[in-house]
Amino acid sequence: MKEHADAILDRTRNTWGRELFRVWADHDPTDANEFAGYGIFSMPADKKLIRPTIECVQGLLNPRKHLANERWPGGRPRLHISARCVNLLREIPMYHYPDATKNLNAKENPVDKDNHAVSALRYLVYSDPEGMMTVYALPAELINDGRRDFLDMM
Repeated sequence: MKEHADAILDRTRNTWGRELFRVWADHDPTDANEFAGYGIFSMPADKKLIRPTIECVQGLLNPRKHLANERWPGGRPRLHISARCVNLLREIPMYHYPDATKNLNAKENPVDKDNHAVSALRYLVYSDPEGMMTVYALPAELINDGRRDFLDMM
């Protein structure tokens, strides 16, 4: 786990030029304590409700018509997903609800398979929907060097 902590801290300090200020986790107490010992303090993700977290992400992905332009004819969404988020982009098309059966409402909960990145996105935007917009605090050189796609939430 130390290798993961070192990699996280290295990326935030040396790539983004900032200290880590927000971390959400599944919050297994043992893992949380170990990460805290390495300088990564976390808050528990709000994982109680599934439907509201899905609706929150859907809302951020909905196009905003007043921001329509040549590149975004339907309007820009508030949340853009970087092409570098390969696992998230791989999982999104596979994220689905089970077929309806006699004992299960098909719209109750999505199938719990191949969804770690999608779930992490849901927890992030639902656990702190206001704080998510603080990514603008990254250094200008990261915003201006073509890596803005993952920050592009304006």
